[in-house]
Parts: sequence; structure tokens; C-alpha cells
Amino acid sequence: MKRVPPHLRRFAIFLFVFGTGFTGLVYEITWQKYLARLLGSDTSATAVVIGVFLGGLSLGYLLIGRHSVRAGNPMKLYALLEAIIGVWCALFPLIFDGCRAWTAGWSFAPPLWMLIEGTGCAALLMLVPTVCMGATIPLLTRSLSVDVNAATRIHARLYAVNTAGACGGALITGFVLIPVLGLPLTVMSASAVNLTAALFFAILASAPGTAGSADASTPEQALSAAPLPAFPIYAVGFLGGFSVMTLENVLFRIGALSLGSSSYSFSLVLSVFLFAIAAGSAIVSRLGRIGPSTLFWNQLLFAIALAALYFTLDLWPAAAHRIRILTGSGTTDFALHHALIFAALTCVLALPLLLSGAALPIAFHLLKRNLNTVGRQSGVLLSVNTLGCLLGSLLGGIAIYHAADSPRVYLTAVVLAAFTALVAARLLSRRYRYLAAAGLFAALTLLVLQPGFARDRFAIGLFRFQRAISFSHDSPATLHAHLLKGREILYHRDGPEGSVAVVGTRGNQLERGIFVNGKADSDVRHDRRTLTLLAHLPGLFAERRHRVAIIGLGTGVTAGEMTLYDDVQSIDAAEISFEVEEA
Repeated sequence: MKRVPPHLRRFAIFLFVFGTGFTGLVYEITWQKYLARLLGSDTSATAVVIGVFLGGLSLGYLLIGRHSVRAGNPMKLYALLEAIIGVWCALFPLIFDGCRAWTAGWSFAPPLWMLIEGTGCAALLMLVPTVCMGATIPLLTRSLSVDVNAATRIHARLYAVNTAGACGGALITGFVLIPVLGLPLTVMSASAVNLTAALFFAILASAPGTAGSADASTPEQALSAAPLPAFPIYAVGFLGGFSVMTLENVLFRIGALSLGSSSYSFSLVLSVFLFAIAAGSAIVSRLGRIGPSTLFWNQLLFAIALAALYFTLDLWPAAAHRIRILTGSGTTDFALHHALIFAALTCVLALPLLLSGAALPIAFHLLKRNLNTVGRQSGVLLSVNTLGCLLGSLLGGIAIYHAADSPRVYLTAVVLAAFTALVAARLLSRRYRYLAAAGLFAALTLLVLQPGFARDRFAIGLFRFQRAISFSHDSPATLHAHLLKGREILYHRDGPEGSVAVVGTRGNQLERGIFVNGKADSDVRHDRRTLTLLAHLPGLFAERRHRVAIIGLGTGVTAGEMTLYDDVQSIDAAEISFEVEEA
């Protein structure tokens, strides 16, 4: 290893950093599919998996970041942790089968038991590898930084490359690996990358002259500037994580209602998030001068960009429809369609997400004091940020939706982003605080008034129309008005399990249909025969009809038909969505 040119060694290091970021998203997406089998809902599984995934990372960042101060050879420790990830994920299908058998009697009933049992089950499956994944940036920042002044550049570059790998993992997993290999082989194949990375870094750690493996008595190179208060910087990291994950959950919902609810939509939105955040981090690694005002302006512009984006959200369904009708239905058209969607999402989300990706590297630069502690400072910062992400995923993805709809949840993220600018202003003079306070007041006003958001445009999914219709190129308002011609939306609610609407003619119960996530689930008139037969086929052939169980309440027609039998004593309808029951 000693004879390998330094530039080739750096290239190999960042290649493996990219690869481990790639596998991290392979695991996250496959684990979401596995957990959906246990929890019974893709929406809840997504929120729980993201929450536990980020919680494990947060714990790993904190524990491993602190240990990096005492580690004689941080790179050797990192190699060991990569080996643990590889072994665990190679055995994951067996671990999941054991967990599924053990939890066979659990109810996972929403909302309380879904959170308690779902989170507990996810922790059993994911906590060990995700804690180990928290090693990447703190340990390698400490290992690769030759002095404290280089730490910002190294930290930002590691964060950018690892996140870029995660972006690739999100795309390839959803579009290629799972469809071709299936879940077990996908997660087992990814483990080979972690095991190879473990071997590479173990060899590199034992090579003479490896950065970061020097004796702990090496003199520290301290920064000359006076240290800034750490609490506001950590607070920006925490609140920024909370706002970004709340935003991500809302945009997953908006994306599904615009593109159709599928793993492809999830992968596209997630990959755009990761791509833009990686680019934002990479930009920071090129900045010449970073000061406290840089963090303030970054967060204030982040809040402004999110507020501007809010006024485009109800245009997404019409825009997605127009992109859809540009392409056909062949194999190449499938790839072209999703490439166009990725490009469109990137253009729309680029500015706020670039600013979001820049926040952590800027905050790290303001925190770092000397070379020996950069790993701990990176770990604590990433830990509090990821803890904010965890709460943003669980609260913004599940809890807040019990009391608020999508525009309110989105604007909650805008308010939090504006508040981070106010927190960052504590590092500066009073005039910055006045400016931040004005921004926060504007965000709160948006939250209260919610101007310019047409909720009805998400009730009926335009994604169902794969070819151009006569009014495809009309204005969004006219387009959605044509869809509702002769009908009206009688009920519409965004909830933690999905968005549900009842569409029909007021006062005429036979002209009503229920739409779940923009897709018609059942129609009282046109689906009547099917709904009736679902009751009478088993009802007429059953030897006993005393107790009846119906999976899915839907429009309630099937349950109503079962009441026609005189010997039916009880009917239990199991419905996972409170919104469907209410509708």
C-alpha cells in the first residue's frame, strides 16, 4: 500500500465511501419493503424505517464520534464496523424470518401500537447495522485530516460523496435491483460491498504513514479564532434535520399523488433529495471563507426557497400529467419518462435542497477547534442532526398528520427552517436577529393563512391518464375542473395512512366513489355488483354465518350486504386507515 500513488489511494478511499453510501440506501429501501410485510402499510413502514434508520445513525454518530478522540487508529475501527454491517446484512433474510415468527402475535394497531411495536421490531432488525453506519464520516474525517484547517474540506467532501452514493443507491435499488434480484438477494449482494470495504480499510489502516493513525501525543494545531458558542450551531443542526425530514415526508405524499403511489415515485423523490444535498455539501468544500454569517444567510435563504416552493405544490399533478403524455408505454419510454421526472424534480427542488446540504458542513466548520477532536465534533453534530431527522420522520410523517393536512405539515417545515435562521442569528449582531424575526413572522403568517393551495387537485389522480385527453393542455384549474365535471368532492383528508376523498353528487348516495391516494378504490354504482358478490358468495356457501370478518371497510357496501342474513350475529370490519373509516 505504501507504493500506491497518493492520488490513487484517495480515489480508492472515496470510491468506497461512495459504495458504502450506495449500500446504505439499498438497505433502507429493502428494509422498508420488509417492514411493510409486518406493519401492513407502506406509509407507516416508510416513516418507521426512516425513523429507526436515522435513530441508529444518530446513536452511531454520537458514540463513534466520541470514541474517535481516544482511538489510536480510527481507520482500523472503521474497517471493523464495516465488517459488522456486511455480516449482519448478509444474514438479514434469516434474521427477518426469525423476527417475523417471534412477532406473529403482535397487532401493530395504529397509531399507538404501530409506533411502539413497529419501532421496536424495526430496531431489532436495523439498529446494529445503522449504528455501525454512523462511523463513516466521524472516523474518516479524523483519519484523513492532516491538520485542522483541512478538516472542513475533508468533512464536506466525505459527506458529499457518501450522499451521492446514497442517491445512486436510491435509484438503482428501486428501478433495477429489487425488480431483478428480489429483496433477499438485493440486501445480501449489497453486503459484499461493505465486506470488501472492510478489507480495504483494514489493509490501509495497517500501512505506515496512514493519516489519523499517529500517536495521540501528536501536537494539536488549534485554530486562532475564538470558539463560537456551540449550542446555537447544534440547535441549527437539530432543527434543520427536523424540518428537512418533515419536508421529505410531505413531498413523498405530494409526489405519490402526482406520479402515482409506487416504489418508483419513492425512489425518485428520495434520490433527488440526496443528489441535491450531496451537491450542496460539495459546494461548501470549495468555499474559501466561511463565517457565522454564512450559516445565517444559508438558513434564511433555505426558508425563503421553501416558502416559494409552497406556491408550486398544487401545480405538480398537472405538470406530471403533461410529462407523462410526452412518452409512450414501451420499455425505453419507461426509462425516458422517469428520467424526465427526475430532471423536473431536480430543477424544482434544487435551490432549497442545495442550501439544506450546505448547512451541516458550514456548521462543522464553525465548531471545529483542533485536529484531535474533529471526529467527536463531527459525530455530535451529525448525531443531533440525525436525531432531528428521526423526530421529523416520526412526527412529520405520522403524528402531525393526525391533526393537520399536507399544506399545514409543509408550512410547519417552513416555520422550522425560518426558526433556524433566528437561532443562527444568535452568533451575530442584533440587526441579523431582527431580519430573522421578520422571516419567522412571515412563515407563521403563511402557516395560519395557507394561501394559494388548492387541495381538491389531489383528490383524483391525474396519473391514471397515461395518454393525452382533450383538456390535457388547459390550465391546471381548468384541467381539474373537467375531471370533476358534474361531481363534487364531498370529503377530503390527508392522514398518516394516506389521502382519502369521497367524490360524487351531494344528496345521491348511489353516485359516490372513494379515492385513496388519488386512485379510485371503490364506486357505489359501478362497483356495486363486485361489492355485493364479495358478501354473498362466501355468505351463501358458508355453513355458519354467525360471525363475519371483512378485511377493508371501503364504501361499506359489503358490510351492509352481510346484514341481510338473519343468522349473522356480529360483523367485524378491519380497516387500517382512519380516513377511510371516516370517509
